[in-house]
Amino acid sequence: MTAKKDKLKILFLEPETGSRYNYIPMGLAYLSSYIKKHCAIPVETIIVRHSENEIDQILAYNSDIIGITAMTHNYNTANIIAERIKSIVPNQNIILGGQHITSAPDSLFPSFNCAIAGEGEAAFLQYVNAFIDSEEIDYSQINNLVYWKDGNIQINARLPFIDPIDSISYPDREAVNGFENIIKSNNFGRFNRNDIRWIQLTTSRGCPYKCKFCQPSVLWGKYRMHSAEYVADEIEYVVNKYNINAIQVEDDLFTGNKTRLIKIIELLEQKNLLGKIVFNVAARAEQINEEWVELFQKIGIVKVELGIESGSDKVAEYLKNSKKTTQNINLKAIVLLNKNDIAVFGSFIAGAPIEEYKDLIQSKKFMLKIKKMHKNNECSIGLATPLPGTELWDYTIQKGLINKEDFDWNRLSTLAGIPKDLSIPVYLNENIPIEKTVKVIKSINRRMWMGSPLDFLKAVPRRIKKIPAKIRKMLK
Repeated sequence: MTAKKDKLKILFLEPETGSRYNYIPMGLAYLSSYIKKHCAIPVETIIVRHSENEIDQILAYNSDIIGITAMTHNYNTANIIAERIKSIVPNQNIILGGQHITSAPDSLFPSFNCAIAGEGEAAFLQYVNAFIDSEEIDYSQINNLVYWKDGNIQINARLPFIDPIDSISYPDREAVNGFENIIKSNNFGRFNRNDIRWIQLTTSRGCPYKCKFCQPSVLWGKYRMHSAEYVADEIEYVVNKYNINAIQVEDDLFTGNKTRLIKIIELLEQKNLLGKIVFNVAARAEQINEEWVELFQKIGIVKVELGIESGSDKVAEYLKNSKKTTQNINLKAIVLLNKNDIAVFGSFIAGAPIEEYKDLIQSKKFMLKIKKMHKNNECSIGLATPLPGTELWDYTIQKGLINKEDFDWNRLSTLAGIPKDLSIPVYLNENIPIEKTVKVIKSINRRMWMGSPLDFLKAVPRRIKKIPAKIRKMLK
């Protein structure tokens, strides 16, 4: 057969479920760069974030293929978008990818032509090549594909993970709609300062740890790291091309290998970049010692994100499947970081199956303590959410808390925020009424945002400065 097209137009979309967060959908940016590099014909791409009420804007791009990524908390929104597109353009090719369908391939909605489970780059290239070469795609020949056939969902064999991941090109950040507005957006909370142009960077895929609540390890499989040379070169690239002075490292764990970090620092020093960039990274508290902190200071890390999960050792051990997550270990790490003027962001979870009210109050006390330890320390707490593929999901199934055959995925939207109707969430805890847990969560997060009365008064001028920008966004 002859090729249908001599060029291709692809729209990558992340469903918009709330306020327009300023960030780059990095998974889509990697897909864009990969397909542009390896496709046999020229490809034009754009990466957007739209809601189910913006179908006209989506269709205005007149794309040959629409690729939608979805996490569990916005999977229903992705489906609504696909349904509305199909109601207007029935023949539109819509392909799904992302963490949700990777973890729950048997949940594919018929509104999508098909989906890619797992690492997407090579499989999506197979799909695009088949789309170019044939009027009718043979889905059975495409790896990682999930699709409907004769009323049943088919799940194809997966490709091996890309190895080494240095073979992947830098993400196509410039394909993101509004890219310049993103990199100059205010991110004081990440970098403890306002005078920044920031960007996201991914230096690894996966995580060597297996927490009960974590979905990314299902998506990425084994832990793979870019080489120090790759990381240093990409940092140099974004600094020179976009005038960047702040970097959010998106890895689930940046501190996977100390030797690699030492080498990255050496290379950045050779490139005359040390001291010119500040970083925000994620680490494990049990790793933190004097040597790590010295490396953090050398490279310019100003905030470290720690998954503390609970103020109770019992609950933290349960959630993280680790005995190396005690509050003494967490506190020691925070003290060491703060002493060297590195702030901490601590994430916590409420409502784990074994949690008691006294455990939840321990979390509250520990979070308030962390907040007081450094002017730029922050914490947040959310409701335990049983995402597909995780141990908490297995627990939910075993307990009969949901019906998999007829499940409303909005019930897991607690990952993005707690709904007003508390009958919606899948609540895992039998010891504390959900109303009581949510009340504590809200009171903690309110205190985290406002701080002490004195903290709140000090922050008023900075918050007032943000008001005009927020008003402009509302009027758009």
